[in-house]
Amino acid sequence: MRPREFFDRFVFVYKCVGCGEILSYEQSQSAFCRKCRASYDEIKTVNCSSCYRETVACTCMPTALSKSGALCLRKLMPYDKKKEHTPPNRLLYRLKHQPNRRLEHFVADELAPLVREELAVLSLDAPAEDAVIVYLPRSRRAKRAEGFDQSERLSRALSRILEIPVAKAIVRTRRGRVQKALGAAERMKNAKESFRYDPHVDVKGKYVLLFDDVVTTGAGMSVCTSLLRRAGAKGILCFCMAIG
Repeated sequence: MRPREFFDRFVFVYKCVGCGEILSYEQSQSAFCRKCRASYDEIKTVNCSSCYRETVACTCMPTALSKSGALCLRKLMPYDKKKEHTPPNRLLYRLKHQPNRRLEHFVADELAPLVREELAVLSLDAPAEDAVIVYLPRSRRAKRAEGFDQSERLSRALSRILEIPVAKAIVRTRRGRVQKALGAAERMKNAKESFRYDPHVDVKGKYVLLFDDVVTTGAGMSVCTSLLRRAGAKGILCFCMAIG
Protein backbone atom coordinates (compact mmCIF):
# COMPACT_ATOMS: atom_id res chain seq x y z
CA MET A 1 0.00 0.00 0.00
CA ARG A 2 1.34 3.37 -1.00
CA PRO A 3 1.81 5.98 1.78
CA ARG A 4 -0.80 8.29 0.23
CA GLU A 5 -3.37 5.49 0.09
CA PHE A 6 -2.60 4.57 3.71
CA PHE A 7 -3.26 8.14 4.88
CA ASP A 8 -6.42 8.41 2.77
CA ARG A 9 -7.77 5.15 4.19
CA PHE A 10 -6.81 5.37 7.82
CA VAL A 11 -5.73 8.90 8.78
CA PHE A 12 -7.58 11.61 6.84
CA VAL A 13 -11.33 12.03 7.28
CA TYR A 14 -13.21 13.26 4.22
CA LYS A 15 -16.78 14.50 4.56
CA CYS A 16 -19.60 15.10 2.13
CA VAL A 17 -19.89 18.83 1.47
CA GLY A 18 -23.67 18.45 1.23
CA CYS A 19 -24.59 16.73 4.47
CA GLY A 20 -21.36 16.17 6.39
CA GLU A 21 -21.45 12.38 6.16
CA ILE A 22 -18.02 10.74 6.41
CA LEU A 23 -17.01 9.38 3.03
CA SER A 24 -15.52 5.98 2.39
CA TYR A 25 -12.06 5.69 0.83
CA GLU A 26 -13.70 4.93 -2.54
CA GLN A 27 -15.66 8.20 -2.29
CA SER A 28 -12.80 10.26 -0.86
CA GLN A 29 -12.07 12.17 -4.07
CA SER A 30 -15.72 13.12 -4.57
CA ALA A 31 -17.42 16.16 -3.08
CA PHE A 32 -20.53 14.20 -2.10
CA CYS A 33 -21.93 11.05 -0.56
CA ARG A 34 -24.11 8.97 -2.88
CA LYS A 35 -27.36 10.66 -1.83
CA CYS A 36 -26.03 14.22 -2.23
CA ARG A 37 -24.27 13.28 -5.47
CA ALA A 38 -27.65 12.19 -6.84
CA SER A 39 -29.09 15.60 -5.89
CA TYR A 40 -26.18 17.35 -7.60
CA ASP A 41 -26.51 15.22 -10.76
CA GLU A 42 -30.26 15.87 -10.84
CA ILE A 43 -29.92 19.66 -10.75
CA LYS A 44 -27.48 19.51 -13.68
CA THR A 45 -30.31 18.03 -15.78
CA VAL A 46 -32.72 20.96 -15.18
CA ASN A 47 -33.82 22.21 -18.59
CA CYS A 48 -32.84 25.65 -19.85
CA SER A 49 -35.93 27.84 -20.34
CA SER A 50 -34.60 29.03 -23.72
CA CYS A 51 -33.14 26.01 -25.51
CA TYR A 52 -34.77 23.29 -23.32
CA ARG A 53 -31.51 21.38 -23.09
CA GLU A 54 -30.11 20.20 -19.78
CA THR A 55 -28.10 22.91 -17.99
CA VAL A 56 -24.85 21.01 -18.40
CA ALA A 57 -25.43 20.80 -22.18
CA CYS A 58 -26.79 24.33 -22.66
CA THR A 59 -24.69 26.95 -24.47
CA CYS A 60 -27.11 29.87 -24.04
CA MET A 61 -25.74 33.08 -22.58
CA PRO A 62 -27.06 36.39 -21.26
CA THR A 63 -27.71 39.00 -23.96
CA ALA A 64 -24.86 41.23 -22.78
CA LEU A 65 -22.38 38.38 -23.08
CA SER A 66 -23.65 37.39 -26.52
CA LYS A 67 -23.31 40.98 -27.76
CA SER A 68 -19.73 41.14 -26.48
CA GLY A 69 -18.73 38.40 -28.93
CA ALA A 70 -18.30 35.39 -26.64
CA LEU A 71 -18.51 32.09 -28.52
CA CYS A 72 -20.39 30.21 -25.80
CA LEU A 73 -21.19 29.97 -22.11
CA ARG A 74 -20.98 26.48 -20.60
CA LYS A 75 -22.11 25.85 -17.07
CA LEU A 76 -22.54 22.93 -14.66
CA MET A 77 -25.75 23.85 -12.87
CA PRO A 78 -28.39 26.50 -12.25
CA TYR A 79 -28.09 28.55 -9.07
CA ASP A 80 -31.00 29.55 -6.86
CA LYS A 81 -29.91 31.56 -3.82
CA LYS A 82 -33.22 30.74 -2.11
CA LYS A 83 -32.17 27.08 -1.92
CA GLU A 84 -28.95 27.64 -0.03
CA HIS A 85 -29.05 24.31 1.81
CA THR A 86 -29.11 22.07 -1.27
CA PRO A 87 -25.92 19.99 -1.82
CA PRO A 88 -24.91 21.91 -5.01
CA ASN A 89 -25.27 25.28 -3.27
CA ARG A 90 -23.35 24.04 -0.24
CA LEU A 91 -20.50 23.12 -2.58
CA LEU A 92 -20.59 26.59 -4.12
CA TYR A 93 -20.61 28.34 -0.73
CA ARG A 94 -17.80 26.17 0.64
CA LEU A 95 -15.58 27.03 -2.31
CA LYS A 96 -16.28 30.74 -1.78
CA HIS A 97 -15.40 30.69 1.91
CA GLN A 98 -12.87 27.92 2.41
CA PRO A 99 -10.13 26.77 0.03
CA ASN A 100 -10.24 23.01 -0.45
CA ARG A 101 -8.09 21.31 -3.08
CA ARG A 102 -10.25 18.15 -3.15
CA LEU A 103 -13.45 20.11 -3.87
CA GLU A 104 -11.69 22.35 -6.38
CA HIS A 105 -10.42 19.30 -8.24
CA PHE A 106 -13.94 17.83 -8.21
CA VAL A 107 -15.41 20.93 -9.88
CA ALA A 108 -12.53 21.20 -12.34
CA ASP A 109 -12.96 17.54 -13.25
CA GLU A 110 -16.64 18.23 -13.93
CA LEU A 111 -15.85 21.26 -16.10
CA ALA A 112 -13.05 19.65 -18.09
CA PRO A 113 -15.32 17.63 -20.44
CA LEU A 114 -17.26 20.81 -21.31
CA VAL A 115 -14.02 22.58 -22.18
CA ARG A 116 -12.89 19.65 -24.32
CA GLU A 117 -16.23 19.66 -26.16
CA GLU A 118 -15.88 23.34 -27.05
CA LEU A 119 -12.25 22.97 -28.08
CA ALA A 120 -13.26 20.05 -30.31
CA VAL A 121 -15.76 22.31 -32.09
CA LEU A 122 -12.78 24.54 -32.94
CA SER A 123 -10.79 21.46 -34.04
CA LEU A 124 -8.46 21.84 -31.06
CA ASP A 125 -7.34 19.26 -28.55
CA ALA A 126 -6.51 19.74 -24.88
CA PRO A 127 -3.80 20.66 -24.14
CA ALA A 128 -4.00 23.31 -26.87
CA GLU A 129 -0.92 25.41 -27.51
CA ASP A 130 -2.92 28.46 -28.56
CA ALA A 131 -5.36 28.35 -25.61
CA VAL A 132 -5.11 30.01 -22.22
CA ILE A 133 -7.34 30.09 -19.13
CA VAL A 134 -8.26 33.54 -17.78
CA TYR A 135 -10.44 34.10 -14.71
CA LEU A 136 -12.48 37.02 -13.42
CA PRO A 137 -10.67 38.04 -10.23
CA ARG A 138 -12.50 38.35 -6.95
CA SER A 139 -13.15 41.84 -5.62
CA ARG A 140 -10.38 43.30 -3.49
CA ARG A 141 -12.71 43.51 -0.49
CA ALA A 142 -13.79 39.87 -0.75
CA LYS A 143 -10.24 38.65 -1.27
CA ARG A 144 -9.08 40.53 1.83
CA ALA A 145 -11.99 39.14 3.84
CA GLU A 146 -11.61 35.51 2.74
CA GLY A 147 -7.87 35.46 2.09
CA PHE A 148 -8.07 33.83 -1.36
CA ASP A 149 -9.67 34.01 -4.80
CA GLN A 150 -11.89 31.00 -5.50
CA SER A 151 -12.02 31.61 -9.25
CA GLU A 152 -8.23 31.65 -9.42
CA ARG A 153 -7.97 28.41 -7.46
CA LEU A 154 -10.62 26.69 -9.61
CA SER A 155 -8.89 27.92 -12.78
CA ARG A 156 -5.57 26.50 -11.60
CA ALA A 157 -7.25 23.17 -10.78
CA LEU A 158 -8.69 23.14 -14.31
CA SER A 159 -5.25 24.02 -15.67
CA ARG A 160 -3.69 21.00 -13.96
CA ILE A 161 -6.25 18.67 -15.56
CA LEU A 162 -6.22 20.16 -19.07
CA GLU A 163 -2.55 21.21 -19.13
CA ILE A 164 -3.58 24.64 -20.40
CA PRO A 165 -1.82 27.58 -18.73
CA VAL A 166 -3.53 30.21 -16.59
CA ALA A 167 -2.91 33.89 -17.34
CA LYS A 168 -3.85 36.71 -14.99
CA ALA A 169 -4.92 38.90 -17.88
CA ILE A 170 -7.79 40.64 -16.07
CA VAL A 171 -7.23 42.69 -12.93
CA ARG A 172 -9.56 44.50 -10.56
CA THR A 173 -9.58 48.26 -10.17
CA ARG A 174 -10.25 50.03 -6.90
CA ARG A 175 -13.46 51.66 -8.13
CA GLY A 176 -15.80 48.68 -8.43
CA ARG A 177 -18.59 47.86 -6.01
CA VAL A 178 -20.04 44.48 -4.98
CA GLN A 179 -22.07 43.22 -7.97
CA LYS A 180 -24.72 41.20 -6.10
CA ALA A 181 -26.09 44.35 -4.43
CA LEU A 182 -26.79 46.06 -7.78
CA GLY A 183 -29.50 45.95 -10.43
CA ALA A 184 -28.84 44.80 -14.01
CA ALA A 185 -28.08 48.27 -15.45
CA GLU A 186 -25.91 49.19 -12.48
CA ARG A 187 -24.04 45.89 -12.77
CA MET A 188 -22.96 46.67 -16.30
CA LYS A 189 -21.76 50.17 -15.36
CA ASN A 190 -20.00 48.80 -12.30
CA ALA A 191 -18.37 45.98 -14.29
CA LYS A 192 -16.89 48.51 -16.74
CA GLU A 193 -15.34 50.33 -13.79
CA SER A 194 -14.22 47.15 -12.02
CA PHE A 195 -12.07 45.35 -14.59
CA ARG A 196 -9.15 46.24 -16.83
CA TYR A 197 -6.85 44.28 -19.08
CA ASP A 198 -3.22 43.82 -17.99
CA PRO A 199 -1.13 44.84 -21.03
CA HIS A 200 1.81 42.82 -19.71
CA VAL A 201 -0.09 39.61 -20.50
CA ASP A 202 -0.22 38.59 -24.16
CA VAL A 203 -3.42 36.88 -25.38
CA LYS A 204 -3.06 37.94 -29.02
CA GLY A 205 -3.99 35.12 -31.41
CA LYS A 206 -5.08 32.81 -28.57
CA TYR A 207 -8.37 31.20 -27.61
CA VAL A 208 -9.24 32.36 -24.13
CA LEU A 209 -11.16 30.07 -21.77
CA LEU A 210 -12.76 32.72 -19.56
CA PHE A 211 -13.90 31.44 -16.15
CA ASP A 212 -16.05 32.78 -13.32
CA ASP A 213 -17.64 30.79 -10.52
CA VAL A 214 -21.18 32.22 -10.86
CA VAL A 215 -22.76 34.14 -13.75
CA THR A 216 -26.04 36.06 -13.32
CA THR A 217 -26.52 38.97 -15.73
CA GLY A 218 -23.21 38.27 -17.46
CA ALA A 219 -22.08 41.88 -17.02
CA GLY A 220 -18.63 41.03 -15.67
CA MET A 221 -17.96 38.37 -18.29
CA SER A 222 -19.17 40.56 -21.14
CA VAL A 223 -16.89 43.43 -20.12
CA CYS A 224 -13.92 41.06 -19.78
CA THR A 225 -14.75 39.44 -23.13
CA SER A 226 -14.66 42.87 -24.78
CA LEU A 227 -11.34 43.68 -23.11
CA LEU A 228 -9.81 40.40 -24.29
CA ARG A 229 -11.08 40.83 -27.83
CA ARG A 230 -9.56 44.31 -28.00
CA ALA A 231 -6.31 42.76 -26.78
CA GLY A 232 -6.31 40.49 -29.82
CA ALA A 233 -7.73 37.21 -28.53
CA LYS A 234 -8.80 34.92 -31.37
CA GLY A 235 -11.96 33.84 -29.55
CA ILE A 236 -13.40 33.75 -26.03
CA LEU A 237 -15.15 30.67 -24.67
CA CYS A 238 -16.86 31.24 -21.32
CA PHE A 239 -17.31 28.75 -18.51
CA CYS A 240 -18.79 28.90 -15.04
CA MET A 241 -19.74 26.61 -12.23
CA ALA A 242 -23.28 27.97 -11.87
CA ILE A 243 -25.67 30.35 -13.59
CA GLY A 244 -28.29 32.31 -11.69
